[in-house]
Amino acid sequence: MFGVFLIFNGEITLYTISLYYYTGMRDVLVGALCAIALFMFFYKGHDKWDDRVGKGSDPTQQKLKRNKIYIICGLIMIACLISIMIYFNFFQDTNPKSSFVFWAETIALVAFGVSWLTKGGTLYPDKKT
Repeated sequence: MFGVFLIFNGEITLYTISLYYYTGMRDVLVGALCAIALFMFFYKGHDKWDDRVGKGSDPTQQKLKRNKIYIICGLIMIACLISIMIYFNFFQDTNPKSSFVFWAETIALVAFGVSWLTKGGTLYPDKKT
């Protein structure tokens, strides 16, 4: 968004994130999506069971905090998707140039990023003993 505005003097907010493909920032968008896709494709859990099982026995206090973050982030992402569906079904015709979908997508992506950082141990890591 800022690249389009600062480098190409374009509109700062388009209607959806995918519309940035049709701007001068196309290569950055495609490169970022490819990098994220490759990273997620090759991501392995902390051990062999981490890929299959998300719940262990006797969780630590930090793990309980992380679980709350996962739930909150998941609910935010679901709420964003539902709000986009409601917008397309009921409000798109009344305001077709709205940037609502862009901001809903952005909030969902930020929530995903927070949950990813939490899983990676950046937020509420277990204390080393």
